[in-house]
Amino acid sequence: MEARTYLGRFNLGPEWDRLVDLLTDVERKSGFIKSGKPLKWTFRPSQVSLWIQNARSRDPTPLDDRDTFVAAWWLWWRDVQPKLRGLAGGEGPVPASTRSDDGDWEDMRWPGQNGLYSVVAALSWWGESIHQSPVARKEWLLTVDDTCWAFGRVAAV
Repeated sequence: MEARTYLGRFNLGPEWDRLVDLLTDVERKSGFIKSGKPLKWTFRPSQVSLWIQNARSRDPTPLDDRDTFVAAWWLWWRDVQPKLRGLAGGEGPVPASTRSDDGDWEDMRWPGQNGLYSVVAALSWWGESIHQSPVARKEWLLTVDDTCWAFGRVAAV
C-alpha cells in the first residue's frame, strides 16, 4: 500500500503508528482500491491540494505557518465527519464529548489516494513541524487520538 510506505517514513511515536495501522485497516476493508470517492475538499488545507497536484510527492510539504495550517486542518476534519458528531461550523479541537459509538460511520469511508490518506498525510506534516514544543505536541497528540477514534469507527463498519 503506497500510503503505508509514505506514512511509515515518519517517526512520530506509537500514537502515530497506531493511526497508520488504523488507516491500513480501513483501506484493507475497502479492498485497497487506488481511487475511491474523493474526500470533501471545501476546507482542505492548501498544502494538501498542492501535494495532490504534485502527484503526492514523497517529500513532506513544508509548513511555513503552522497555526494557519492547523486551523485549516481542523475546519477540514470537522467537515468530513459524519453529521452524527454535530461538528459543523465549529473550530479547533474536537471535544471528546462528541464521541459516540452509535450511528452510521459509512459516510466517512473514503478509501484510496484521494481519501483518508490525505488527512493522515497532513497530520504527518503537522507532526514533523512541532519539533520540541510540548504544547504543540500535546495538541497534535489529541488530534491523532481523535483521528484514531474516528478511524476505528469507520474500520468497524
